[in-house]
Amino acid sequence: MTRDSIASELARCDAAMLWLGGGTLASDYVRKIEIPLIFENNQTRGLRIIPLFVDDGAKSGIDAVRTATGYEVGDHNGHVRDSDHINAFTERVASEEVRSRLAHGSADVRRPLLRCVTRSDAAGAREEADLNFDWIREYPSDGQLPSESTIDALQQALHRSVQHVISAFVPGLVDLYLSCHLHIGVALGYELRRVTGAVPRIALADDCWQCLTVSPTADIELKSRSSVGQAGANRTAVEIALSRDTTALVSSLIATSDARYRERTHLSPDDGPAQQAVTRDNVNPWADQCADAIRRARSQPGVDSVDVFMAAPIGFAVALGWRLNAVGGVRLFHPEGNAGPYRHVWTLQPS
Repeated sequence: MTRDSIASELARCDAAMLWLGGGTLASDYVRKIEIPLIFENNQTRGLRIIPLFVDDGAKSGIDAVRTATGYEVGDHNGHVRDSDHINAFTERVASEEVRSRLAHGSADVRRPLLRCVTRSDAAGAREEADLNFDWIREYPSDGQLPSESTIDALQQALHRSVQHVISAFVPGLVDLYLSCHLHIGVALGYELRRVTGAVPRIALADDCWQCLTVSPTADIELKSRSSVGQAGANRTAVEIALSRDTTALVSSLIATSDARYRERTHLSPDDGPAQQAVTRDNVNPWADQCADAIRRARSQPGVDSVDVFMAAPIGFAVALGWRLNAVGGVRLFHPEGNAGPYRHVWTLQPS
């Protein structure tokens, strides 16, 4: 095919699967014409790039493309929309990575590594990740949230991708490197638990939090208060105010929308919200308490959903989602533009 004919075909596509194997990168035509055209379409009109690593694992395949072409194909692992492509890509990455680790006798063969970025590319382990949800493009830099159709696609991608990758490993710890919105953290923890019972371990700047471990000294409960709302309403609200207060924004949502709640439950540290309130000692008992509050609210007769408003660290969000296993009808809200108003952005689907 000529350069013009390839360009014409790409112009009619929404996605391009980039087959990387069998000496693909040895071809001057591939390196100098086909791959540049694919990335040009990605940059100018958002063409989805779906890399398939055939002979190498993800890390070595990413390195090979960078060396041969200068392009960062690893940035596109998470840009997966179609369910068939999700299956093909994630199964390939997972199986190749497992075989690679087994061949080298790696001690951590049973610990998959997932990475998700929606806020910035600050999270580590991009090249080492078994699956990289690189969704920065879906979340505008001005703090606005994606459209409902985009969120639907991300929900599908998250569920099916996590399902396939984790199933390739023996259940156990899963390392997470995150720089993402809180609702994504909750959803990721939820998916890990409902697929295999895997236990997330969240990598932080100088520490890590494991979602199952509970310190015997962490017995300080969150302060909880409830207020009765509109009788007969089919929704309840749970506000988790750990790093900052949520009251004003939730009250604004109620005043300016059709949101009607039978009850509002507000949970916060005894001394009030603070940026450093959550620690590795209290993250799990506090997540237990908040998950219990959500389950109780959801189990009330006539309640169809629980709306969750949260201000907390990302590690807490994952720990909370992990504890909400099989609790459907939980709607996650996030402030539009990071300052409000709140918008429903994600729903935890029942198993």
